[in-house]
Amino acid sequence: MGLPTLQSFYYLDHFHEVLRLVERRCPDALEDGHRNFVESFRALDREAQALLVRMINRKGAVFRTGALDYAEIPDRDGALARLRAAGLARVVRIDDLHALLERLTKPELLVLLADHGIGPSGFRSRSKSALLEKLETAAEREGLFRGVERIGWVAVAQPERSAFLLFLYFGHGGSNLTAFALRDLGLIQTRKLPAEAGAVFPDGALARHAFFYSQLRDRIRSGRPGDWLALAEESARWPRLPGTDGDPPHDRALARLGACLEKSGALDAARQVYRLSDSHPAVERLCRLDYAAGEREACRSRLERLIDDPPCDEALAFAEDFHARKFGGRRLGALTALLREAEGIRIDESYRGSPERGVLAALRRRGLEAYHGENAVWRACFGLVFWDELYGPDGAGPGSEFSLAPRGLDGGGFYQRFRPRIEAKLEALRGAPNGAAFLPENPEALPENAFFRSGGDGLPAARALLGRAPGPAIAATLGRLASGFRQHGSGFPDLLVFDRDGPRFVEVKAEGDQLRRSQLAQLRQLRAEGFRSSILRVEWCVDPEQTYVVVDVETTGGRPPHHRVTEIGAVKLRGGRVLDRFQTLLNPERRIPRRIVELTGIRNEDVATAPKFAEIARAFSDFVGDAVFVAHHAKFDHGFIRAEFGRVGVEFNRPTLCTAAEARRWFKGLPSYRLKSLCAHFGIPLDRHHRALCDAEATARLLLEINRKRAGGGGPREAEPTAVGRRLGAVGEPA
Repeated sequence: MGLPTLQSFYYLDHFHEVLRLVERRCPDALEDGHRNFVESFRALDREAQALLVRMINRKGAVFRTGALDYAEIPDRDGALARLRAAGLARVVRIDDLHALLERLTKPELLVLLADHGIGPSGFRSRSKSALLEKLETAAEREGLFRGVERIGWVAVAQPERSAFLLFLYFGHGGSNLTAFALRDLGLIQTRKLPAEAGAVFPDGALARHAFFYSQLRDRIRSGRPGDWLALAEESARWPRLPGTDGDPPHDRALARLGACLEKSGALDAARQVYRLSDSHPAVERLCRLDYAAGEREACRSRLERLIDDPPCDEALAFAEDFHARKFGGRRLGALTALLREAEGIRIDESYRGSPERGVLAALRRRGLEAYHGENAVWRACFGLVFWDELYGPDGAGPGSEFSLAPRGLDGGGFYQRFRPRIEAKLEALRGAPNGAAFLPENPEALPENAFFRSGGDGLPAARALLGRAPGPAIAATLGRLASGFRQHGSGFPDLLVFDRDGPRFVEVKAEGDQLRRSQLAQLRQLRAEGFRSSILRVEWCVDPEQTYVVVDVETTGGRPPHHRVTEIGAVKLRGGRVLDRFQTLLNPERRIPRRIVELTGIRNEDVATAPKFAEIARAFSDFVGDAVFVAHHAKFDHGFIRAEFGRVGVEFNRPTLCTAAEARRWFKGLPSYRLKSLCAHFGIPLDRHHRALCDAEATARLLLEINRKRAGGGGPREAEPTAVGRRLGAVGEPA
């Protein structure tokens, strides 16, 4: 069955839907300018309305008139004239030049520059942004504007009006009417909101404040050095929310702008901007820049104020560390010292790409209950404990049908609205042995939400934590999240581990990893709230107890999106012993090309009655378990297996080790690293090459040879086959 057909003017109907909902839910957020825009828009005929909405839903505020041809708007020029008469569209001006030039392709821009004599030798090889930076004089800008204007352009007259209306509907910037079309086509799921659902923002002042900083974020992100300097000049006048101790959007904007100014080399302007914020990371950057500029006493004084009255734990960690290293005589920073003092754990180097998964597997082999939860653990705990306030009948609820996030969570409105109920739950937790009373009977049956989903570690980890962690400790952490979810909701340790003393949070750090200050702050905060928290430092090794599953697949061709698996062979190894084998032909649900039949010997009639991948997916996934996925050219085999799992809606992602790459690394100078050549070199039998189990067994023997070398046992003698070169034994026998 095909997709439904969207009717003409579907996007116009969607925009009217937005206007009706915003007027009903957010009347106090609309100012006279917004109401006048809506009134002028509704007074237009249908074609003029449609053309304006077409422009609103496209990126930017200036458009080539020649690019505005739509079948349902036959009189484009007439519609444009009516939009200009209504004050909703206008001709372009010189101050639109930057937006106009951004719309040009690089070849068009080069022609325009050449017409005005701008463009030294080598100009053609420069980036488009470098070309735009070349526009230095007013005369150049005026001349270029006249050149661009001749192409024919139109601008939306009040882009901020329509942008604000969409912002009120979606609750954030960046969304447009395309979401409605995807909804109508059935390509995305939405949530039906009750008719009495409230606005995303609790009041108009907060909505306008959030919109200002959403627009400002985009200006900073797309700006150039000159734009950033201009923003620095106006930054002292940026609005702050009245009656609040802190203003996260304001402070985040200052930190973003300061970082851009630093990157462009405008350090004095960056310091000027950072002085306007009392929050991290601006306070840290200001201290560092002051110290680098030789203003040591100013830096010392600011650090001491931060230590006495820190705005957050992260700022305190920085201030204590920096003050001690620069003014207190200690050579090692707190982060470095903590890493050096951390307990070590030896993990097989196959996990270099995913050390957390390696530590998790090692802890589970020791019989410990462990979860890779990171921020997901506490997000899920928050969602479970405050479910009624978030999604209950009288809860905050999502702001729009396209959002899962509850209204007011980032801006602090959630806590203010439900403060008595939140504090009552926290008080009950403080008097309870654990948080089991707040666990729903069947959390997996709860509707889709922004805090947890089935299939990840977040929900089972949260269930374990609420059921067994001390109630007062849970209350302390959840209280932080309730009062400032965005501020405190990240940086949590990688793992949650249960041992005989209860829960412990573990941050995993491998060689070369840095401990971020936000992570240090969370470790310290969790300790202060009553949890054990620590760092595990990974030491890479060849772990003799590591489990490997060596896999080979035969396929109908070389590209996973277009070809299918016809046979899987796999050998599970640990400690030099074969634990198990797996082999099956598969029905690829397509013809096997003749050249593949000649290569593998697998014929169409051989696979006609074989199981489809969906029928063996669970068995193969269970066979692999948490083992390292090994193959000769692992990207090929792992890619095909991932694609097959993807077709049945399952994510398959395992740490991989490639014996081709490892052979090149450990046995340099061999004439060939193809599996057949390496088997010949090491005396490994390869009786039925290009059959999956035979190739998997040969690769398993090659892996053992590589591991001997990795572990420091030296290479094999080339004059005779090694023990690895003989056939693998039966299950349970030494390899």
